[in-house]
Amino acid sequence: RIWLKKIPPLEEKCIKAIVGGALKQRANCQNDPAALQSSTRSLTRIHDLLEKLSSTTSPEPWIWETLAVFNEQVGNDRDVFDNLMKEYRALQTVSDWEKDEFQVKKVSEVVFQIARFHKQEGSRQSLTKCKLLVSGIIKKVRKVYLDDSKIPGSVDKLEKLLEELEGLVKEST
Repeated sequence: RIWLKKIPPLEEKCIKAIVGGALKQRANCQNDPAALQSSTRSLTRIHDLLEKLSSTTSPEPWIWETLAVFNEQVGNDRDVFDNLMKEYRALQTVSDWEKDEFQVKKVSEVVFQIARFHKQEGSRQSLTKCKLLVSGIIKKVRKVYLDDSKIPGSVDKLEKLLEELEGLVKEST
């Protein structure tokens, strides 16, 4: 078991390549029953690997992102939402993410995906939760920028989303 300690940590690109390859293989073998069965077994093993990665380590945001993409491609919509929420929380643990334009963009992208689910749900409660989530992100980012002209552009998009959500909440009354 000592040799196990010498194995380097898994790299994000490798895992994403494996997932992407298996999903592509499944898409390309719809007319071949044997290939489809093989592909299904591969997807099952990949899902198990992703679940193990997400439960055994302190998962990095990319693991949740990869699980969300995987689950979306195989039709597990409820799991997609849960994975997006976990990715959102993991991204928020990155130190000073509000000051890093790339991280702000990443958080914003995940929030837009989460909002899509809340809008599909359409209930007043769901829309209100989403409105509060978006509002909180905007406030956190705005708080660290003294000059409004330096605020990342993704915040403007979040503000438009917030306006849309406020309208949807009013309509749902």
